Amino acid sequence: MATAPTGSGTRWAKGEWHVDKAMFGMAMRFKVTVDAFGELGYWSSCRGLNVSFEHEEIECGGNYENVVLLPKRLKYGSITLVRAVQKDDTKKVETWLRQVTKDWYGYEFGQQEYQGTGMQIELMDAHNKPVYQWQLRSVFPKSWKGPDLDADTNKIALETLELAHQGFL
Repeated sequence: MATAPTGSGTRWAKGEWHVDKAMFGMAMRFKVTVDAFGELGYWSSCRGLNVSFEHEEIECGGNYENVVLLPKRLKYGSITLVRAVQKDDTKKVETWLRQVTKDWYGYEFGQQEYQGTGMQIELMDAHNKPVYQWQLRSVFPKSWKGPDLDADTNKIALETLELAHQGFL
């Protein structure tokens, strides 16, 4: 006598797994928060959230099967955030960048040098509840780009914020 299949597809078909019950991260739902400043709002794209483990290969005499791997350093990619320009959220980014600019040059006037700040990228589920959060250390803005304004197009105006950081592991 054959038994009914019990895989995840069967559970989905029976309604045991459903989007309403799932805690899957939705790639298009995430927000960014800066320590000691607050939320920069929701973004439509986040690229560059990665880490590379660099190593050096050492060939040892008499060992003909493999090489010895010596760990060197971790390298983190720059984070690039993109979204449509919005009145309140774009103003938050501009205010944060003004604060960073003030701190960036503050050491020339006897203030402490800008050391970077912590930042969180928080992934949300279909119900806008947190699924996972990446804690970035020593975040520095690399660039901000406003929209290309052109009367010949009907595209959405986008802003882009690129960030350097010293890791999330």
